[in-house]
Amino acid sequence: MKTWLLAASTALALCACSPAAPPQGASTEANLGEAQAASPQPPKLQAVPGANWDVQLPASSIGFSGLHAGNAFSGRFERFNASVRFDPADLAQAKAVVVIETASARTGSKLQESSLTESDWFDVAKFPLAMFESDRFSQVSPGNFVMEGRLTIKGVATPVRLPFQLAQSGQSATAKGRVELDRLALKIGVSSDASAEWVSAKIPLDIVLVANARPASGPPAAQ
Repeated sequence: MKTWLLAASTALALCACSPAAPPQGASTEANLGEAQAASPQPPKLQAVPGANWDVQLPASSIGFSGLHAGNAFSGRFERFNASVRFDPADLAQAKAVVVIETASARTGSKLQESSLTESDWFDVAKFPLAMFESDRFSQVSPGNFVMEGRLTIKGVATPVRLPFQLAQSGQSATAKGRVELDRLALKIGVSSDASAEWVSAKIPLDIVLVANARPASGPPAAQ
């Protein structure tokens, strides 16, 4: 099992939640843990009210990295979704929700990817999705922002602070951010590698979201 502990590092970035959109007015967290089968389609989520950006999923990415037995490794999540309301001139009204299908983690090894599904790691049978939900945004300098929010993993919410850079060109924008997570603090892989002997405790998560501005009226732009 220890050979495949590196898969656990992916869990750091995620929170388990229901893939189905909750009823109108219901709390998103109330649906955490409801199961959804893996699918080539991005996971469903409740759109942020007033979302004004359409995230271009094929151009966006969520990756992770770390050390396994002293060697660097990296991976990615193939299926995720996001809804964003963001105006640099009105950060008080900004909001972002990102959900990730935990079974879509890819490291390049089928055995590692299979281990990720186990209860000590993602526990995908019980918690098929992960979610981050923002609480507040702040601007550090031109083009540089910080998003603070809640990262829920396997039903446990943890505060997260994500610095990111925003580059905008016309109606297109790209946000790039990195956050380092502690898998042990998040109770990921604790049974298999509590001392971080095999997989590093600190796991960087790299996020790239490419989005097009949504027209003031009309349907969302094609992704």
